[in-house]
Amino acid sequence: MGGVFEALIARYKASAYSLVSRVVAYISGVIALVFIFAGVFIWIAREESLVFACFVFAAAFVIIGAVGLLTAFLFRRRAHQIEMSKTNIGLSILKNPVITAVGLRVIGVMRRAPKTTLGVALLAGLLLSLLNQRETTEQSEQA
Repeated sequence: MGGVFEALIARYKASAYSLVSRVVAYISGVIALVFIFAGVFIWIAREESLVFACFVFAAAFVIIGAVGLLTAFLFRRRAHQIEMSKTNIGLSILKNPVITAVGLRVIGVMRRAPKTTLGVALLAGLLLSLLNQRETTEQSEQA
């Protein structure tokens, strides 16, 4: 059981380090963009005029906002399409008589022998977690 906890801790640490590194990268990128925009604004203000620089940046941010709204709309629409296709796939699987019959047999076995079913489920879970732990250690050794 110690190996299972070590695998869980290792997975948690990996996800935490990944999250922290992404946050640092995003913050650094935002700060870099702020300095780039400030530099371009100052350069335009010196070359042309301060009012012209304000108009240029207003137009740029309107365009960036419009592209962001369009992208968000397209992503939301695509996510809705994927969700609907998943629902349709699930319903089509339930309409398959072979899968329905197998499901009814599994439910019948679970009803007749719940202790055996629970034991098999626990054993399967233990085996799957051990296999997952082995894959995790092999991946960490390769890295």
